[in-house]
Amino acid sequence: MKAWRDKLDKLLDGEYKLFEEDYKITYPCVLKRGRKRIKGRIDMDRIINLAAAKAAQRAEEEAILRAEQAAKALQEEANKLISDKVNSAIGSFVQQAKDIGDNAQALAKQIEEVQKELESLKELANINKLKEKILEKAEELSEEYLKSKLEPFQEQINLITIPDVELNLSDTTLNIDLLIYFLLPEDEEKASRESAIATITTNLKQNITKLKLPNVSANLNINKDGIQDVIEKRIEEEKNKLIQAFFATFFSEYVAVFNKLKQYLPEL
Repeated sequence: MKAWRDKLDKLLDGEYKLFEEDYKITYPCVLKRGRKRIKGRIDMDRIINLAAAKAAQRAEEEAILRAEQAAKALQEEANKLISDKVNSAIGSFVQQAKDIGDNAQALAKQIEEVQKELESLKELANINKLKEKILEKAEELSEEYLKSKLEPFQEQINLITIPDVELNLSDTTLNIDLLIYFLLPEDEEKASRESAIATITTNLKQNITKLKLPNVSANLNINKDGIQDVIEKRIEEEKNKLIQAFFATFFSEYVAVFNKLKQYLPEL
């Protein structure tokens, strides 16, 4: 009996157990003429067909695995090529940014930090992620710049000012949403549009290859009744000056940064 089971097990590549319930072998047997045969009929055609199906399934699984490994290798190679290009582009860009201005150099430094961060996460080949991170850094630097320019003004009117800059880059078109919230000192922790007594807003779309400063104007929205007329008048007088001063710096340095970086890395 054991010899026969061993032969079936070898034929079926260790899967004889699949047939133990279907076929009961009650007598030792070796498939040679002149020897007694087993008492019980074994459908050898079925066993062979099942063995063939098993082999075909294994071959298909191995082919799929090889294809997946090949695709993974190709993707890794493509990612490496993109990462190398990004590293080269940012390296060249940083050297050029030194000639633009202090704010541009600050943004260039932040872009280098983004580069290192994404490289450590093995995401440097993700161009959309790279662009998103660079825009976030530009927003932060823009808001810091505005805060420094707003401090003397907010002391004059005894209000808290909070700038909010949102940037979006699509191909060579940069969309800029700029908001400045004015809050009472006791509402500083809330820092939301709902708690602001006044809001300055402006929006601008500009092709980054055209560095000429466009004419911009701002809208003043009064959100609460009872704001002193003198404060409202003061904000109204200053709003366009504040916006124009911001965009003068933004276009001369930050937009120049985007333009220069785009030249080295058009995929952004």
